[in-house]
Amino acid sequence: MRTISSCVLVLIFILSGCDEGGSFASAPPPGQSLGGIWLGIDSNGNEVAFISTESGRFRWFADTGEQGFGTGSVNGTAVILNYSQVAELGFTLFDGSVSADCTATGTLQERQTLTVTTNCTTDLDGTFSVFVSLTYQALYERNSSLALIAGNYNDDSLVLNINADGVMFGQSPVTVCVVNGLVSIIDRNFNLYDVLLGFSSCVGRSEVLNGATFTGIATLDNTESPELLIVGVTAEPERVTLAITLALERL
Repeated sequence: MRTISSCVLVLIFILSGCDEGGSFASAPPPGQSLGGIWLGIDSNGNEVAFISTESGRFRWFADTGEQGFGTGSVNGTAVILNYSQVAELGFTLFDGSVSADCTATGTLQERQTLTVTTNCTTDLDGTFSVFVSLTYQALYERNSSLALIAGNYNDDSLVLNINADGVMFGQSPVTVCVVNGLVSIIDRNFNLYDVLLGFSSCVGRSEVLNGATFTGIATLDNTESPELLIVGVTAEPERVTLAITLALERL
């Protein structure tokens, strides 16, 4: 299975005012949008992708299988992010924990570049910091629609169908999981989709997925052939966060 990693987005409206002497104070630069699909490499050499909606919700993915999700804000070109970082299902972070609470600060050039430095504390009180440099991908500006995303997809672990109404049904030949869900449009001008997934009948290591409700974001990558459906979702059954990243080829 091919995995892809991603992180953030945000939009804040900046207001300017007057100084006490009655003259207009110099206004700060307007807030910029973090909306986009961003690719880059972190200071540990891992490939990273950030996928961000125009409203401020984001997901990021690393080629290690780890995933982050949260919200951010921009003041001028200054970025502040707050998110959770989660290990891939069946794995842990460096200190044996499953998740971490993180903040990040950095600089944005809208639809061009994004750099952030993260600071995280794990569930076991371990700490780590990473620098990430990302470049905007025009793939974000591809329109979205249910007609466009409808179809059949496959990788080594899942066969998935999305019908014309956005209803998803899939089955795993490996874990025997049955997958039911729904994909919906976020903004027709941009190449991101909301995803809701539920799992049942899973066996073995994946049995923990049964009954859990996963939410997240998907995008269609037509820079690859065959086209890829990239999905990042998380759930919190029994107070434990689970993360799943999929890269499914269109059949």
